[in-house]
Amino acid sequence: MWVYEKMRLDNGTNAYISVMTVSELGPGHSELVSYAYDVLDAIGIKYGAVHGEYMIDEKGPVLIEVNCRPMGSGMTRKYIEGIFGHHETDAALESYIDPEKFAQDRMKPYRLRKFGGIKIFVVPNDTAEESSPVIQLTKHLRSYYAADFTGAGQREGLVKTRNYETSGGTIHLLHEDENIVRDDCRILHEAEMRFPSLLFQDKAQDSPKPSENPGIIEVMRDSVCYGSTLIFSDVTCEAEGAYVVDSESLKSAYDSYNQGILWLVNIPTPKGGGFQ
Repeated sequence: MWVYEKMRLDNGTNAYISVMTVSELGPGHSELVSYAYDVLDAIGIKYGAVHGEYMIDEKGPVLIEVNCRPMGSGMTRKYIEGIFGHHETDAALESYIDPEKFAQDRMKPYRLRKFGGIKIFVVPNDTAEESSPVIQLTKHLRSYYAADFTGAGQREGLVKTRNYETSGGTIHLLHEDENIVRDDCRILHEAEMRFPSLLFQDKAQDSPKPSENPGIIEVMRDSVCYGSTLIFSDVTCEAEGAYVVDSESLKSAYDSYNQGILWLVNIPTPKGGGFQ
């Protein structure tokens, strides 16, 4: 069982943010399972794998979609086996060739081997994509399993996300600790909303616009900075096309930047002269 998280876009549609496995079945989940079987009985599906999507609120479950197929989202066999210990096609096959084992497995309690999650990237604006730092950044996540950014570096650009088909790509997460998967997904969502240039670098960002700290902008321009830039500073500041961190937030930064800048302002001048 999986659960979607979505966000409302300015065009009135919803965009997928993530898909996470349900670690334990509670009372509401049990009701949903019973409802899913009732749906299959009502429409006459008796055998085989079924993919169903439902919404549940205080009034109970509601059918959104049901199809005679395994679930999708680009999940590989090994990825699904790493979470549930089996693939749904295995269970479907056993129901025919080994009904006794299938019946025994069916009575086992719901247990996950590992917690799985899929981060679906939202592109906030049309982007003339020049590079995709997200490909390197995500590999440093503790729960990283695989990523799919089809055509990254080859496509004309990214369009602003309007639906699932216009997402920026996906990353599959897997870990024994559910909190680690959720934290990694939360970090990526924070980045895509606040610092999208850390994920997909726009050609237009090669010439940064003036911001709150023109000194940094001047240094970036003189240094011919390109792609993604990491700036470590002892003052609070902003720079278009760069990620600025201090000693507290440095631990959340990754090493997949094209260049780094050390911007220290509050350096006392040593007695008797020296540097400033």
